[in-house]
Amino acid sequence: MSESAVAAGELDDYILAVPGVDALYPAGPLLTTVVASVVAALIPSVAAPNPIVVVERSGGLSIAANIGVAPDHAAPDVCRRVHDAIAEHFRHAGDPVISEIAVTVARIG
Repeated sequence: MSESAVAAGELDDYILAVPGVDALYPAGPLLTTVVASVVAALIPSVAAPNPIVVVERSGGLSIAANIGVAPDHAAPDVCRRVHDAIAEHFRHAGDPVISEIAVTVARIG
């Protein structure tokens, strides 16, 4: 199983364009995300953690995104739109097999 980050700005911008999404948060494990964020803050040449995580598994891609939901939108509806936007993005990128798309609401309002 190999882990790879989606190209910065590509999928991120696509998700941020979904109505009701007002922020993206790192989707990796908390400890890894905190350490990577601290290192990125201290060493300018190190990239900050990508908010979208894509992991290649034997059954297909596993994609995780943590989003902030705007206060005037229903979180379940926004999650469904983000899920659909991610699936559409990968269909346009060659239609790889996707085993999982996990959209987590990290903040509302």
